Amino acid sequence: MAKDSELEPADPRRAGADPSTPALADGWIETAEWELIQERMPIACVDFVPVRRDLTGTVELIGLIRRSNPFGDQALWCHLGGRINRGESVSAALSRHAAATLPGARISFLEADPLITMQWFPEEINPDRQQPNPWAHFGEDPRKHAISLCFVGEFEESDYKVAGEAARFEWFPVGDVGELELWPGSHRLITRVVAADGARNSESAANLRVAYSALAARALNHNTLVWQTPTLALAAQAFLMTIALSPAAATSARLIAAGLNLVLSILCLQLMTKHRQMLVIDREELAEIEQRLRLKTYHQRLRADRLSLFGRQRSGNWWRAAFVVLALVSVAIIILTAGGWG
Repeated sequence: MAKDSELEPADPRRAGADPSTPALADGWIETAEWELIQERMPIACVDFVPVRRDLTGTVELIGLIRRSNPFGDQALWCHLGGRINRGESVSAALSRHAAATLPGARISFLEADPLITMQWFPEEINPDRQQPNPWAHFGEDPRKHAISLCFVGEFEESDYKVAGEAARFEWFPVGDVGELELWPGSHRLITRVVAADGARNSESAANLRVAYSALAARALNHNTLVWQTPTLALAAQAFLMTIALSPAAATSARLIAAGLNLVLSILCLQLMTKHRQMLVIDREELAEIEQRLRLKTYHQRLRADRLSLFGRQRSGNWWRAAFVVLALVSVAIIILTAGGWG
């Protein structure tokens, strides 16, 4: 919904310029031309509601501005937004209006697509003006017909100011919105946006839980394979090392056993490293999903101060070092046996 400031646009670079000089700023429109445009065609806009969420991710508080009222003298509470300039993307328009109204505020828009669309009409051209409840489906704007793409803005703690058309900015519980003096249509916009956000979050949360279960199973499998690999390898290596180190065994048998032990050590190192890296990736993704679902995080690395000095050591590194030693021993046995020194 285009705001009051856009009824009489002003280009900061035109101070002292001849009124007949063409507009210099991108997207800037002469007042008379802007009024003519509003009379003849719908205006594309973006609208958004800043939100704060509870621990479950549900919208708990919404932010509204107090602004002037084209319907009368009393100021009204309203969502934020304004028109989209020619050549401007939706995301850029959202960021521009957020910065113009609340300079310094950190507001992010996580969804690329709007949650809902809203239509705004002057009373005299409202398609439902003959119906018992003419504003059941539309918002009212006495200045123009507008079509707005509506979003929620994730509000982060930050130092900000109130500027532009906003006289004040305050937070309200979602359940209290109906008791406020709102811009006509704002209540419907807020209600629909919050409901659509809840539905999308529910669907997203369900999908995340499915992904979480699959990832948790895969992480458990990788963790099992990380330690299953050296266990099985050691059993085979113990047999091979018995042959490689036996003076009674034939030279060829000792060389073959030592060579197989070397190959087995390298394969074990590669498998342990691969499964360990895959496990780390899965745990990082699990921790991210836990944060998004507002769950207790179980897959972050433990703080070192909670473990003993010996417990802080990475077991995987110790095991890989042991297999490197076994590989070097195999090389030494091959050299000594082949040279006739073993």
